[in-house]
Formats: sequence, C-alpha cells, structure tokens
Amino acid sequence: MMNTSSKADSSYASPAHIDPSLYSLLGESDATRIQYILKDRIIMHTPFKRITNQVGWMMREPIRTRARGLVVQGEPGFGKTTLGEYIQSRYPRRLDNATKKPLPFAVMISMSGARDARTIYNRILETLNVPVAAYYRIADRELTVLRVLREINCRMLVLDEAQDIVNGSEREQLRALEAIKLLTNELHLPIVALGTKRVERAFRADEHLAARFAITALPQWKRNDELLDFLAAYERTLPLRKASGLTSPALVKAILKQSDGVLDHILRVLRFAAVYAIESGEERITLANLAAAEEFPDFELLEDAA
Repeated sequence: MMNTSSKADSSYASPAHIDPSLYSLLGESDATRIQYILKDRIIMHTPFKRITNQVGWMMREPIRTRARGLVVQGEPGFGKTTLGEYIQSRYPRRLDNATKKPLPFAVMISMSGARDARTIYNRILETLNVPVAAYYRIADRELTVLRVLREINCRMLVLDEAQDIVNGSEREQLRALEAIKLLTNELHLPIVALGTKRVERAFRADEHLAARFAITALPQWKRNDELLDFLAAYERTLPLRKASGLTSPALVKAILKQSDGVLDHILRVLRFAAVYAIESGEERITLANLAAAEEFPDFELLEDAA
C-alpha cells in the first residue's frame, strides 16, 4: 500500500544519509518521491571529475596555435553522452552582462551517421539554428561554419558518437577528419570526441590529429574506492527514509553482478530498487529490492504524482 501522506514522521526530519536539500521530499507522497528518483541526475564521480577538469582547462586556457583535443572512450552505457551534455550545459551560449558580447561556450553535435564533411557542417549549423541555402556547396558551408563560430565565440566542439567516422568509405573518413582538422587549425578550437574504442582508430588515422588528441576512458566499474565513493554519493540523492548502506560488501557485490559494471545499468538497478523500497514500505535498498529491480516496477506507482 502506498503512502499518500503529506507529512513525514518527525523521526525522518533530518536523516544523515541524504542531502539536506531533500528533507522536504520525505513528507511527500510515494508517487512524488518515485518521480524524483527516476529523474536523471549527474553524480560527480572521480573519472567524471578528472575529465571535466581537463575540459575546463581546455575551455579557459589562452588560445593555442595548436588547439588541443581529447578523445573519451567508453562502451555503450558508460556515460559518454551524459558527459557531453554536461559540458554543453556547463558552458552554455550566453552574453556577458556588462559588454553584451558572447561568452565562450561549447557546441555539441551527434556524429551518428555522419561520415563526411558536409554532414558535420550541416549539424553544426542546425544546432546553432543557422539557415543555409540548399544549393550551398561544401566550401560555402565550411566558410559559413567558420564565420558563425568566430562571431559567437565558440570555444569548444563536442562530437558525440564520433566512432561513426570509421563507418564511411576511406574517402569519406578522410574528408570528415579534414573538416575536424580545419576547425582546429582555423579557429584554434579544442575538440572533445566521445565514442567507443573505435574512435581512437579514427583519430589515429591522421598524424596531425593523433599528435593533438589525448586519449582517456570512462571505466567499466569494479569494486574499488571510486565505486564506493560513487555509491555513497548516489545514496545521498535518494529520498528514502532509512539508510541503505549501498557501500556494504553484500550490496556492492549484488550491484556489480546485476549491472556488469556498466554505469547506465547500475543507475537503472538502483532507481528500480529504490522504487521497490518505497513500494514495500522498507524505505531502504536491500538485496531483495535489488533482485526485484530486474523487472520494471508497476507504472501505477506514478499515477498519484502531482
């Protein structure tokens, strides 16, 4: 039976296991708390912090003649797109309040299915809502991209699904890499390329790009201090009225077994387990909740949410 009360028991007023900003949620209905649990959120875990710190340096350091690049590898579900979206939200397009001039910002495009320079230029222009005539040649689109990115003070380009470059023909791959190299050369623009292991192969194919791009990776999680820190931080975002102790050996073992150490799977398991914790009235994640999380909870649990 779901709890639809508007106020939590006074004993739950200031629990140490969650962030104080969530105290008021403990008095909401089960459905409202479940809606909150299911929302996407970013946990600043150690590998994520390491990469975003490097990105911060690339954004803020003086413009370099040879712009630096970063390739971030990771298999599907490891958090690459989330990383790209975070970079874009961290450095949004906006004006300086005093001068009204554009501040440095990051542009993110998807490279899914993009195997040539024309598509890359089109996606940049589409993302920036810049119309181009259908009859524009590649050279026209190239000049338009360069002009617009200069005018709006773009300081970083993020390429999601960058491994798709290698899906094209050798000629297409060469043209796509030439387009990326042009942006780094003409605009001195740092580039972050996100993709699977194949993305390294694409950027090693050009000796100039290979010299400029560092390679790093988002990890497959295993039992270590980084995982324990992540689980402890995630527990603090869950509006459950009792401590789950997600870093306990038994729960860590179960979480890794059910998720294979893939970040998206870990998050799915924890979200569903938290929903079952509320539905059962236990108010904490247990081994039984984790086992139940293999299946979707009843969608009717959401129907009472405001």
